[in-house]
Amino acid sequence: MLLLTQLQEFKPFRSIHEFLTAVHIYTGEAEEGRTRYVEATHYCAHVRKDLRQCLIYNSHEEHARLIGVEYMVPKHVYDSFPPEEQKLWHSHDFEVKSGMLILPKPSGYSEEEWEVAELEAMKEIIHLYGKTWHFWQIDAGHEYPLGHPMLMGSATRAEQIDLDTALAKRNKIFGVDHRKKAEAREPLEPHEIHPSKCNLRVTSLLETLKSAKNGFSSLPALSLLLLNDTAFRMAAGAHLASCWGSLYIVLYGRIRQRV
Repeated sequence: MLLLTQLQEFKPFRSIHEFLTAVHIYTGEAEEGRTRYVEATHYCAHVRKDLRQCLIYNSHEEHARLIGVEYMVPKHVYDSFPPEEQKLWHSHDFEVKSGMLILPKPSGYSEEEWEVAELEAMKEIIHLYGKTWHFWQIDAGHEYPLGHPMLMGSATRAEQIDLDTALAKRNKIFGVDHRKKAEAREPLEPHEIHPSKCNLRVTSLLETLKSAKNGFSSLPALSLLLLNDTAFRMAAGAHLASCWGSLYIVLYGRIRQRV
């Protein structure tokens, strides 16, 4: 076997030169308000300036399981995709800003040197969109890659995931503190979340509105009706840059049509 390894070519693997770790969440479950996550160790190749591709393992150990793949593209490429395709991609903004995503420090570098190098890498990654499929639900105890591929994403806000718990093992292994990473990355230019990333949440609430048989009795956001017009518009205006801002505006329009 050693002889075969020496003779065979492994050219695609030679282009892998970036090692990242984070956690991925199951997109379908997140849309239902549940967060299930799994450790995601990325080994990435920069195929072109507008395309990165990563092999995803469940750890960085020698016999780690290959559980998925992720493709990353810059915003201008993402913007060129049709709306249905865009729904399959996720932003890396929170993943970067929260300290969830790191490049583990290799030997031969001081902490200070690597922090500078990592921060430079994050300045690029924060503006990338990722499309991730996992083939192996190893977190569910599966011994083999069973079932259909699962679309994965990243948490987009702190309420979705307890980072202290989710990253405790990773932080210990690599000797990092995601909170300190988050502080160091605070000055990074925020990534503008594309409106389509709010589509699923907006669509879900609008479907609830359409199916309501007795006014808004089945709408979880019934309390919004208690807000007067001025207060509602102020709340919306204060959050226009966020996904929640989009929700406020859409819901406000629908509510005004019905009352």
